[in-house]
Amino acid sequence: MKISAYIIRIGAVIMLGTAAHGDPLPKDIYVPNQKYTCYNVPESGGAALKLRVLRSPGVAKLLPSRIVLQDESDGVQWSPTSQQDTAHIYDIGVVLSGLEWVKIEGAYEREQGVGQGQGAASDNKFKANVAHLNVEKPLTNQTFMIDHDTMQINSPGIVCQVKAMLQNDETSEAKLSTNWKLLLSWTGGGTTYYTPGPTQNGKLQSSSNPFNVPASAFTTGGQLAVALEGAMDGVAFAPRSITGITIRMDEDPSNADFSSQLGLDIIRALAWKEGAVGYPGWSHYDGNGQPRQSGGDWGIIQINKQSWENWFNSSGNTPSGYTVAKWNVMAWNWKTHIVNGKYIHQTYMHEKQTSTQKTWPETAVDKNTPNREDLATYGYHNGEGPMRSATSGSWVDDVVGSDYTQDVRTYKSSQPWLL
Repeated sequence: MKISAYIIRIGAVIMLGTAAHGDPLPKDIYVPNQKYTCYNVPESGGAALKLRVLRSPGVAKLLPSRIVLQDESDGVQWSPTSQQDTAHIYDIGVVLSGLEWVKIEGAYEREQGVGQGQGAASDNKFKANVAHLNVEKPLTNQTFMIDHDTMQINSPGIVCQVKAMLQNDETSEAKLSTNWKLLLSWTGGGTTYYTPGPTQNGKLQSSSNPFNVPASAFTTGGQLAVALEGAMDGVAFAPRSITGITIRMDEDPSNADFSSQLGLDIIRALAWKEGAVGYPGWSHYDGNGQPRQSGGDWGIIQINKQSWENWFNSSGNTPSGYTVAKWNVMAWNWKTHIVNGKYIHQTYMHEKQTSTQKTWPETAVDKNTPNREDLATYGYHNGEGPMRSATSGSWVDDVVGSDYTQDVRTYKSSQPWLL
């Protein structure tokens, strides 16, 4: 299934199977072989329902049936409207909630020579029940956290579970078959990225109920949509959707974690400088567990989204040595973000320096001495073009005159992250 079609379906399932103030929603139960059915009524109600109790093959006629129990939480009640040999009809007006349920019992006569129970009708009883589906997990507006160390959803993770309910109890007699579909979306920098849930046999779904979503299924955050399709006792029920689910980062890593991943003092200084405006020190996520951004720059080393997507998000464009990653991964995964930020400064900018610039020393104690490290820092902030244009004659004006480059030099020397 194409992602675009899948997204449309996720958004549409909540609308299916409801009829507000129009023709009643019909459901059929063929007795005695089938015992359960259900309706996809919104929790807020707003649909009229019709139940048709019909004969399975081998049943000669239906005998009288009656309502044994039903939902009495409101004034809208099921009632029989027709009882004939071939069909019993039960109706309920526009319901006030999605929890309407009913238990119906009756009797029938078999055709001659078919099965057992050709004697008294009392021996041939049937049950016809309208259960209601209750999606137990996940809940609308629920929030799941990604562990910043493992980059996986915290235990116990995402559990998808639906139950068939009669009264306030789950009924194990109703046989449910389910297909769960999950789709994560996140919009960053004006672009929406989609991550489908775990696959089963190549499909974006799982038939388990409950379905324990693998912890590794989602390593980026955003809004999760969950769709449920399936059947009760072999009869399909209208799809359900659970929306408003948020996946976010639990918290920023510690300074010790950042320092270990940054590795080099020059990269530690670069990250410290990038955090100086609005986020003093090292920080990758904001207070809402989202990747922090400033304009088009994101994360602890403030990598530019447009530059990344133009040059680095697919292999073959640059010198080898970086981690190929789409932007949503770059924005959310602080470890991948740092690896690639180091690559840009340490490998890419060095590789793009001119043949003359490559003859300069790697570092210099005197800021006025042209050197490749300060030049790479200058290029990291200003871009490859201005970096390649710098000469020994323009060094003081271009690189020494760059507050950004000189601040990074100062941080590398003073190491404020140790204070």
